[in-house]
Amino acid sequence: MKEIILMSNSKLLLYGYPISSATWRVRAAMIYKQVEFDEKTVDIFAGDADYKNNVNPMGFVPAVKFPQNGKTVFESLPIMELLDSIYPESPILPKDPFQRARNGFNRFFCWWGAFDASLLFFALNFQ
Repeated sequence: MKEIILMSNSKLLLYGYPISSATWRVRAAMIYKQVEFDEKTVDIFAGDADYKNNVNPMGFVPAVKFPQNGKTVFESLPIMELLDSIYPESPILPKDPFQRARNGFNRFFCWWGAFDASLLFFALNFQ
C-alpha cells in the first residue's frame, strides 16, 4: 500500500545557485505547483563545506529540505517527482504509468544533454 505524506504549510527550503539549470527546473516546478518556499544560494564553486557536510555530500545543487520531517532530497528529477507525489494539485508528470515512463526517458535525456552542454561551457570558458 502506498504511503501518503501530508505536508503542512511550512515553507520548503530550496538550495540552489543562480546559473544552475537544475535549480531553475525545481524552482519552476515549485512556482507552478504554488508551493511556498524559501531559497538559499550555495556557492558551488567555492566548495561550501557546511553545505557538503549537512545537506548534499556531493556538493551539487539543487537540494530541497522538507521542514515537516527534516529530510533533504537532492537532484532535480527526484525532487520534482517527490513534489508531484506530495502536492498532487497541478501535476507536472503524467498520471498514466506508460506516459510517465516515456516522460522519464525524456527527462533523463534532457538532463544529460544539459549536463553535457554545461561541461562544454565550463571547459571552453576555463581554458
